[in-house]
Amino acid sequence: SQVQIINVACNERITTYNNGISYKEKRNIIDVLKNNKLIYGYSTYWNAQILTSMSNVTIKILPIQTENGHIVPFYSLNYIDSFSADNYNGKTFVLLSTEEYSEWVVNNVLINEEIEPVEVIESNGYIILIFPYNIAQELEYFPYNESFYAP
Repeated sequence: SQVQIINVACNERITTYNNGISYKEKRNIIDVLKNNKLIYGYSTYWNAQILTSMSNVTIKILPIQTENGHIVPFYSLNYIDSFSADNYNGKTFVLLSTEEYSEWVVNNVLINEEIEPVEVIESNGYIILIFPYNIAQELEYFPYNESFYAP
């Protein structure tokens, strides 16, 4: 009997993921992040894990969500310490689909958090907000920063 081994990891035959973004578009986003020397950031659950994996973990993206107009860690599948501002010192990014970004604008998320990006890149249906520091140190609902508040 023969054993057939099929490699399904990052198979280009998969045309789209559950949020309608194609494999090729996700590869392009990874290239945009790398070309802009963005190696540490935050995104929604459906983008964070897959993009980190597809980058061979050369880009670390932690999952976030919003609650009541504030950015909060998405702890599912992540240890609380992963979200500590002490884990990374340098510029960070928030990657959102254009739809997610529109929701943030409507809900005043950046205003509520009192953070302002120094640069914004729009590419392949995504908005990348770039900050000159690790925004985890400023976010009220992130662990271990001075203003940490556990809901």
